[in-house]
Amino acid sequence: SAEDKAWLAGVHLPTAGEAAARSEAAGRSAVLCGVGLGLADHWDNTGARVSDIMPHSPAAESKVFSKGDRVVSIDGVDVRGRRVDDIKPLILGQPGTVITVGFIPANPVNLRGSLFSFAD
Repeated sequence: SAEDKAWLAGVHLPTAGEAAARSEAAGRSAVLCGVGLGLADHWDNTGARVSDIMPHSPAAESKVFSKGDRVVSIDGVDVRGRRVDDIKPLILGQPGTVITVGFIPANPVNLRGSLFSFAD
């Protein structure tokens, strides 16, 4: 999951309580925000693709997303083939809200080839 990959990358994702405390201390009311992914509908109607990654966002700090990645689920809800406008409510929340984004990488790693060699 994206949460697991963020953990592996050493990213601290604040809890809802921490985010609410910061907002309250700053005198701000809770607002809806995203995770820092710009999404765009794909021309072949296969669903949303990552079009941009906002600097210093949870998505950028997790270092798992790339432009062109295909979003396939949000918090376990299958979003394949759905338009960005349809999935926005699933990805937006109050600061500190944790979501799980399932995706198919635009450039999957190919482990075959000359990356590994085995000595006899």
